[in-house]
Amino acid sequence: MRVLAGWAVLVALGEWLWAGGEVPLGDFYPFGPAQGDAATRKQDDGGSELRPLSIPFPFFGAGHTGLYVNNNGIISFLKEVSQFTPVAFPISKDRRVVAAFWADVDNRRAGDVYYRESTEQPILERASRDIAQYFPEFPGFSAQWVFIATWYRVTFFGGSSFSPVNTFQIVLITDGKLSFTIFNYESITWTTGMHASSGGDFAGLGGIAAQAGFNAGDGKRYFNIPGSRTDDIADVEMTTNVGIPGRWVFRIDDAQVQVGGCSNTTSVCLTLRPCLNGGKCIEDCITGNPSYTCSCLAGFTGKRCHVDVDECLSHPCQNGATCLNGAGSFTCRCPPGFRGNNCETAESPCENRVCQNGGSCQVVNRTAACLCQPGYTGVDCQTEVNECESSPCLNGGHCIDLVDNYTCVCLEPFVGQRCETDSSSCEDRSCQNRQTCNYIRPGRYICTCSPGYYGNNCQYGGPRVPGACLSHPCQNAGSCLETEQGYVCECREGYTGQDCRDQLSEGCECRNGGSCLEGNVTICQCPPGFFGLLCEFEVTTTPCNMNTQCPDGGYCMEYGGSYLCVCHTDYGTNHTMPSPCDSEPCLNGGSCKVHDDSYVCECPRGFLGTHCEKAKPRLCSTGPCRNGGTCREADGEYHCTCPYRFTGKHCEIGKPDPCASGPCQNGGTCFHYIGKYKCDCPPGYSGRHCEIVPSPCFLSPCENGATCEDLGGGYACTCPMGYVGKHCQSEVDCGIPSDVKHAQASFNSTKVGSVAEYQCELGYTLSQHNHPRVCHMPGVWSDPPECDEIDECQSQPCLNGGRCKDRVAAFLCLCEPGYTGHHCELDVDECQSQPCKNSGTCRDLPGSFACYCPEGFLGTQCETEVDACESDPCRNGGQCESYGGSYLCVCPEGFFGYHCETASDPCFSSPCGSRGYCLPSNGTHSCTCKVSYTGKSCEKELLPPTSLKVERVEDTGVLISWHPPEDAAARQLIDGYAVTYVSLDGSYRRTDFVDRSRSAHQLRALTPGRAYNISVFSVKRNVNNKNDISRPVMLTTRTRPRPVEGFEITNVTASAITVQWALHRLQHSTVSRVRVSIHQLGDLAGRTVELNSSVAKYTFLDLQPGERYIVHVTTLSGLGTEDHPSESVSTAPFHVWTRPLPPQNLTTSHVTATSVSMVWEQPPTGTMEGYIINVTTAQSVKSRYVPNGKLVSYTVRDLLPGQRYRLSVTAVQNTEQGQVHSEPAHLYITTLQRDVAPERRWSQAGHPRVLRNRLPPAFLPELRLLADHDTAEEPSPAPRFTELVDGRGRISARFGTVLGKSITVKTQPEAPVKLENTEVSSRDSLALQLHEAKSKREGRNCSTNPCRNGGTCTRDAESYHCACYPGFKGRLCQLACKKVPHSCTRLYSETKSFPVWEGGTCHYLYRRVYKVHQDVCYKESCESSGSERTTSRKSSNSHTLKKP
Repeated sequence: MRVLAGWAVLVALGEWLWAGGEVPLGDFYPFGPAQGDAATRKQDDGGSELRPLSIPFPFFGAGHTGLYVNNNGIISFLKEVSQFTPVAFPISKDRRVVAAFWADVDNRRAGDVYYRESTEQPILERASRDIAQYFPEFPGFSAQWVFIATWYRVTFFGGSSFSPVNTFQIVLITDGKLSFTIFNYESITWTTGMHASSGGDFAGLGGIAAQAGFNAGDGKRYFNIPGSRTDDIADVEMTTNVGIPGRWVFRIDDAQVQVGGCSNTTSVCLTLRPCLNGGKCIEDCITGNPSYTCSCLAGFTGKRCHVDVDECLSHPCQNGATCLNGAGSFTCRCPPGFRGNNCETAESPCENRVCQNGGSCQVVNRTAACLCQPGYTGVDCQTEVNECESSPCLNGGHCIDLVDNYTCVCLEPFVGQRCETDSSSCEDRSCQNRQTCNYIRPGRYICTCSPGYYGNNCQYGGPRVPGACLSHPCQNAGSCLETEQGYVCECREGYTGQDCRDQLSEGCECRNGGSCLEGNVTICQCPPGFFGLLCEFEVTTTPCNMNTQCPDGGYCMEYGGSYLCVCHTDYGTNHTMPSPCDSEPCLNGGSCKVHDDSYVCECPRGFLGTHCEKAKPRLCSTGPCRNGGTCREADGEYHCTCPYRFTGKHCEIGKPDPCASGPCQNGGTCFHYIGKYKCDCPPGYSGRHCEIVPSPCFLSPCENGATCEDLGGGYACTCPMGYVGKHCQSEVDCGIPSDVKHAQASFNSTKVGSVAEYQCELGYTLSQHNHPRVCHMPGVWSDPPECDEIDECQSQPCLNGGRCKDRVAAFLCLCEPGYTGHHCELDVDECQSQPCKNSGTCRDLPGSFACYCPEGFLGTQCETEVDACESDPCRNGGQCESYGGSYLCVCPEGFFGYHCETASDPCFSSPCGSRGYCLPSNGTHSCTCKVSYTGKSCEKELLPPTSLKVERVEDTGVLISWHPPEDAAARQLIDGYAVTYVSLDGSYRRTDFVDRSRSAHQLRALTPGRAYNISVFSVKRNVNNKNDISRPVMLTTRTRPRPVEGFEITNVTASAITVQWALHRLQHSTVSRVRVSIHQLGDLAGRTVELNSSVAKYTFLDLQPGERYIVHVTTLSGLGTEDHPSESVSTAPFHVWTRPLPPQNLTTSHVTATSVSMVWEQPPTGTMEGYIINVTTAQSVKSRYVPNGKLVSYTVRDLLPGQRYRLSVTAVQNTEQGQVHSEPAHLYITTLQRDVAPERRWSQAGHPRVLRNRLPPAFLPELRLLADHDTAEEPSPAPRFTELVDGRGRISARFGTVLGKSITVKTQPEAPVKLENTEVSSRDSLALQLHEAKSKREGRNCSTNPCRNGGTCTRDAESYHCACYPGFKGRLCQLACKKVPHSCTRLYSETKSFPVWEGGTCHYLYRRVYKVHQDVCYKESCESSGSERTTSRKSSNSHTLKKP
């Protein structure tokens, strides 16, 4: 019965004792700096800020991981509480607090607030002993954590260092599940601060006194220590609930606070229920005397909480308002022009005026008017001005409306705010040096240059030197052209030289005055100002080679056919002397070295001369390609391959930077790539140019929890209940409720949901159909009630047959004869006439009399003598014997008494019937009723609840609900419900008791994934603590199992996704299966598998490449329907993209000593964003990302001759979560030696052929020549051979080493090349056939199924091939392969700025630069599987081929 008694404890809420005394500081838990305590700052209304806790602390049914120690005497969990005037519990708004003494503490004047977390063993042992003493039902409680907060000698706001001080302490204790608190009070000498809202005096007394207790923060659950918010709280140090004055102990982890200390069963509170107006009764079971104390709600006081506190005495209403006292509250009736709970706020015409779009309200002539922000108009600023209506954009530009502005998107080549300027017109880019500009059309103009000037804009050259040609310096009929430096001669054919005086050798091809060296018609000695193989290039066409002197020592940089001077970044603060090398005098890549105020040029290979201006005969060695272009020689000519943004024969023409025009609007950042650009927009903006402004809802204009809806041109706020206005900023106010005749109203608010109650005058009663009145939207009260006059005669106040006449608040009784008085309650005494005879005794009765006759007489006036036994007075079969007017009863066996009325066995007559068991006790009996019955004699049927069902299932709890018994009389019998839940294995059993007012219950602390039998009984409490119960209503359910842990994606390929998870041996002990599902967006069916709990990994196969999949994992408990299975909450969905397919058929199309050209086919499915090219050697890995999804070829340059490389191409696909890479396609190559002659191509019989002279291929690394057995082996150079590849894919090889030697070819397990013996043309030629010896033995058929590891054999025309199962490779699927991640790099580009001189001004030029980013790549590692490894080695042994 210990558990049943706990039900009464939850209702009674504890005990307290009034006694003299306090808790000495020595009995406090240790505190102070010596104990390592921290202290809050010396600050009025301050606190500790958030203090994280090492373990969660349970409070009001929830665990908290942090708390605040507030100076004002409370510990809060959800937010800091700086409010200094205590509010009556219960309160909401997240005020979840433990309040030992909530008052206006000011530790700046005196005192300290200490706090600390403790897991010290002595503190834990003391806490465990205290809880076991005060809560005997938890004898084994073991504290794991303690928090101690102490307010030591603190005073109140307005006090001084000489003012009264208080010392009190809060101790929080928990073992992780149960939690308790101890309040210790040492000295309480003040209760209130001196702030106006608190109302305290100089002694810290009076006004709104301190609050002590607990509050759950939901406006419903709370507990007050008796005396809170009254003057009695000053004596809290003399009260207790555990027999120690000044100490209170509570259990606070459950949904309700439980008070400790009481252990007896005598309940004054349950018997008398003495506390009124919602007060809670607290037993005094410490002294042993039956007594009680009431914990009153705010607004009530007195022994029984029967006295209503008049809140109007403190004059809370301001500005002349009238205060109306209510039950536990007050209401202010505000005069016109004021509002608020205390009428403290003066009303303004702008308060109910809502100005939209940031408009502000102004009072003009006592009315409200909206002053709109620029760009808006209308009475409420509701209309945005469309600046595009005036069509401001010119030349076909597109106008985009902005707030108080507009922007024009211009067609090329127009620019400007209104697209008014042609960027290519003569006005904007006029020809330089006062030349003539001819405008052709938008984007096109032509400059006509004056003599001496040249260039597109006549920007080069200068005015002629007058008279330079007057002396006719040009000989041999040469033409003279005057220049800025003098003159230039244009020679006739056959002549050369500065003055055309040198005759060219016959057949010499040198141009511009160049002369052939030593009679060689292809080697030219160029005159100054020209270079190139034939002196065909003029030095002056490369502006930076004209000894251009940049200001401040800046260096020259070619750009767009002209030059730019790059200035120092510290220009203006650090000027240095120019260097002779600043002009970059060395040509053709020569390096300039300073030497004695001059310079010396160190020329690169292929050039010579003072300025490296002389070129050797190789065409590309002169470096004709500018701006980083790459030179290639072919058929006696050269061609320049230009880098991005340059074109022209020599890459001398610069293309415009797409980001230079600043296309990104609204602060967007421009990124360019391959001639295009992309705008990275700031938050909220979108569009190609960031021209789309964010939604008006982006800035969250709606207030008070309203929902914002974007209407395209504006927005609308959907307000929650009780708020109106454009932004839901105004709270609805119903105003003062109207008066009701003969009644007075009381209300605590005029907001939506507020209640107004009415009390009628004396003599009138309130109609209940409209009471109380409620404030509804849109700010109106419900219909008022009426006060009807009371008919006082309805209660029949007139007694003894008197007639009643109604009066207002009164009545009049007309009495019958023999009665008098206000209610006719006074009887006339008829015994005064002595009507009784024969010594009978007269007794006056209402309106009559009665005679009590002596023995032997009877009659109305005792006038008749009778036989005493005639009335048969003896009961239970007793015999009557008459003796002279009296009688004597002779009783049968089993009975005794004057009338044989008493049975010697109280249960002899079966008073409890068949519905209970009779228990005799002290001459009487009591009935213990059977199940389903109750009552003194078990005469009433106790019906069970109905419709028991499960509302919600969680992993550690179940919410159930039921309906009360259908019969109304049966519902009145019960006092509550008993909920019993037992695990199916019987290891766990618990019973909870629920009040009759509730029909639902949350089962807590259950084991995840376990099945439980749940029974609910109706309960009738008895005085003797023996409760009667009904038959149970039952059901069986199972809690959800815990979800999996560590869920992750471990591998992704183009057709498979592998997931992995973990199950804890203890926490997931009830998990029987794991359900894994995968589906695509829009595909609700998907695929689902259920796995045994021992499986922790699964792979989904046959997926589509480059697609998005969603993966869920849940756990299952229970094996079948009869086992009541349950499913856990699903893991958060994982969104995974399969890899795209890799490039197909990757091959090389051209190999040189320093470059390799690759071609491939695009993946058959999916849209690629670009490709990643990797170049790998044994020492390094280089990567480049090419953002071109349609790329099918690529040339890798700057390789080393004769070096082995692995090339790979990876496809890149864009997804919502970034880029997804395919598996790389690999290719192994070896570059040619530098002195190898270029390959020659020809076609024969319709088949193109290629002849290459190179080293042995990279896939035959162990090819070597072996000496004959009878000759000593001599070291020899690596053999070279000539390889002929024709259009049929056949190879003929010619070896150029000594004949008569054998060649041994050792192949690797997967031989990627096959050579057929198809052509033998001479004794020093040999055709090779590389194959595995075993293939001949297998007969080239599928009859023996040569494919291993699940591979499928397919027969073709001449042989067979194996289609391998995923994860295996090789000709026979003999290699087990896996992807191994490793760190790698990717190459990306971005635009950066450089300082540049132009027109004497330093500005910034934007260029594309490249950066390397770290990434994760995958490489394939293959090993022979199982026993096949030995077989593979045997079958791929060496082959010896003899030369003819």
